[in-house]
Amino acid sequence: SALAPMLAPCNTCLLRFDADATSSDSLLTLAQKYLMRIVGDMQQNPSAQLVIVGSAFGCVIAHQIALQMQQHGAQVSLVLIDFEVSYPPGKDLHRFGGYDWLGGEFEATLQMVRSVGCVQWAAAEAERLQRLAAPARDITELRKRAFAEHASKLTQFTRADFDSFCSRGGHCMDLLHGLVKGWAPPGKFTGATLLVLAAGSGEFHAARDVNAQFCTSMETVEVAGTAYSILEPERPSAVAAAVLSFLRKHGHAV
Repeated sequence: SALAPMLAPCNTCLLRFDADATSSDSLLTLAQKYLMRIVGDMQQNPSAQLVIVGSAFGCVIAHQIALQMQQHGAQVSLVLIDFEVSYPPGKDLHRFGGYDWLGGEFEATLQMVRSVGCVQWAAAEAERLQRLAAPARDITELRKRAFAEHASKLTQFTRADFDSFCSRGGHCMDLLHGLVKGWAPPGKFTGATLLVLAAGSGEFHAARDVNAQFCTSMETVEVAGTAYSILEPERPSAVAAAVLSFLRKHGHAV
């Protein structure tokens, strides 16, 4: 949502993970639901050129939407922000998805700490938790220490806000993980594709080789920042500039 205003004059449509979306029983079903929302929006803008944008888990979903639209003969471009279109990625304790799933609340808590730059701390915790049997993992204890680490970098979050973000985010992450785990795209997207990588998060750069297998016309650009900062409200301008440049290159009227 922070990126959307910077893509003017593009008309943007946010695909929310709402009650209807969370009721999906598969990634294919979720993509079909989102596709129908896009079709509805396109009916209000029949001359618009379509671009699907995804980040994190959204890259997996966006690629599948683009594939379905391609199968229906629609002209569509694709923008992927710092993630693979298959899941899970390769093993790496320093990144989300790079180790066995710990559960949504644990994963959301670690993501909150990574978001303020404490990637090494989160990697050490992920490694520690992996060594414990699931019943021995204490979310209350982790949340307490994670908040202290987060607060050392970002003071305006209260503990109540932190816990709320982790609980709500953890629920959504569990649902999304259930939909995308073990996913490999069933086809190759042949339309114009842009992969945006954060220069400061080399652990995500494997997405270049992975996505090239499923996107046959892909170009890649790196922007300053990390995977956790490039879409923050004060920092999406570099991503927006890269996306707008890509769209102009491929004949979009922006």
